[in-house]
Amino acid sequence: MPSDPEDEDPFNFTSPQQVSSEMPGAESPAEDEPLSTDPANWPSVLTVRIRTQLVSRGPETWTRDNMPDSAIQLQTHSVYCRDHTEASGKNKGGGVCVYINNKWCSDVQVVEKHCSVDTEVLMVKCRPFYLQREFSAVFVLAVYILPRANQTAVLRLLHDTISKQKTTHPDAVFVVAGDFNHFILRTVLPKYHQHVSYPTRDNKILDQVYSNVKGTYKAAPCPHLSQSDHISMFLYPSYRQLLKQAPPSK
Repeated sequence: MPSDPEDEDPFNFTSPQQVSSEMPGAESPAEDEPLSTDPANWPSVLTVRIRTQLVSRGPETWTRDNMPDSAIQLQTHSVYCRDHTEASGKNKGGGVCVYINNKWCSDVQVVEKHCSVDTEVLMVKCRPFYLQREFSAVFVLAVYILPRANQTAVLRLLHDTISKQKTTHPDAVFVVAGDFNHFILRTVLPKYHQHVSYPTRDNKILDQVYSNVKGTYKAAPCPHLSQSDHISMFLYPSYRQLLKQAPPSK
C-alpha cells in the first residue's frame, strides 16, 4: 500500500529551498467593520508599530517584550503577541501577533510560543461563537521566518507544532500565515493549501497563508501599512459547508 506523503520523512534536505481574517463561520466583511484601507486613518501607535496588517494572519511586528499589549490594542479586537526577544538575535524588527475579532470569538487560548534565531511562532486556539458542525475549533499560527534560517530546523518545528495539535484535534481548521521568505510549508505538509497567488513584496510571494481545508479563502491585496515594504491582504471566506456540498437526496 502506498504510504501517505505526510508519513514520510520530509526533512532530508540537501540545500536551501530557492524559490504576511475571516475564519470559517465568521461574519461577512461588511458586518465586521474592518479597519480603513487608508493607513492615514489608522491609530498613530498602530501605524508606527505594526509592520504588516494581516489581521488573524500572522504579521511580523516591531513589538518587544517591554511594550504593553495596550500599545497596539484595537477596540474591536483582542491581541495576542509573541514579542521580539534577545533569543531572536535581531536588533530591530521581529515579533508576531494575532488579532481576533471580538464579535467572532472570545474563547481564545495561546497554545504555542517560540522565538529563536531562525523563526518566531505564535499559535492560538479559537472556539468561535459559531462554527460549522464539521469543525471542532480553529487554530491560527502566525510565523516569521528569517531569510537565512536553517530550513530543516524551521520546517521541522512547524511540522511538529501543527501535527501535535492536529493529533489532539483532528477535526479542527488550521490556518498558518506570515512571512515565510523563500520557505514553503508544503515541503513538509503537502496536504495544506496555499491561498496567496500574487506578489506581496516586489515580485515575490513572501507572505503566505496556508490551511488544511481546500477552498477556505480567497485572498485580495490591500495597501501597504505605514512604511512596510510588504503589502497587506484580506482573506474572504469561500468555504462551503459539507451539508451544502452534498447533492440533494431523492
